[in-house]
Amino acid sequence: MRFIFVNGRTPRAEAVCACCSRRIEDSYVRELTSRLPFCDADCYDRYFTARMSALQVKPTRLWLRASDG
Repeated sequence: MRFIFVNGRTPRAEAVCACCSRRIEDSYVRELTSRLPFCDADCYDRYFTARMSALQVKPTRLWLRASDG
């Protein structure tokens, strides 16, 4: 996880959290590489935990049968 905590500054006039879509107020968390804003560290964690679990490939029965040869 690589993020910064920004305090006392709003990113844009109508910025919203990338996870829960709440409006960003005085402080927020910004992911460094994607520059996505999050309302707090909990939303940041939920977003990237869900993203990482969605990227994991789980084998299906069809895939297992095809790889058995």
